[in-house]
Amino acid sequence: MDCAFIYEHIFDEQENKLSPADREKFREHLSSCPECAGVYLEIRSVLEIIDLNKQKFPGPFASTRILQKVESAFNPGSQAPLFLSGRFLQPIALTLVLFFGLLAGFFLGKWGQQKSTVSSQQEKEMQMLRSELRIPDLTREELILNNGK
Repeated sequence: MDCAFIYEHIFDEQENKLSPADREKFREHLSSCPECAGVYLEIRSVLEIIDLNKQKFPGPFASTRILQKVESAFNPGSQAPLFLSGRFLQPIALTLVLFFGLLAGFFLGKWGQQKSTVSSQQEKEMQMLRSELRIPDLTREELILNNGK
């Protein structure tokens, strides 16, 4: 194996992407070539330092939280009182919207029921008038209209 293969696949070996046979050849070449072994050790130490530094960084929102706390410490009056904050108002607003939605649905249902009750009462009155006047249930015009539908 030559040094060019080592330079081309040094990161593949670090990421365990080499086949077992290539990995064995890679290790044999490193043991026989001090120059490639030195490059490999340097790259490995750099990657280890990078991995260590990755673990030291806080989460992505930590800086925002810290800045908010610092600003609130220096400007205590600039922060909204708890009862005006979103944490407090959002659940109340959602509860009110749900309550008024249920209330509107209840009254619309009652209104629709009253409307249908009125029409059924009108039908009963019409039926009584027809029976008093001895008019058949369906007149000829109503039969023609109903058959046309």
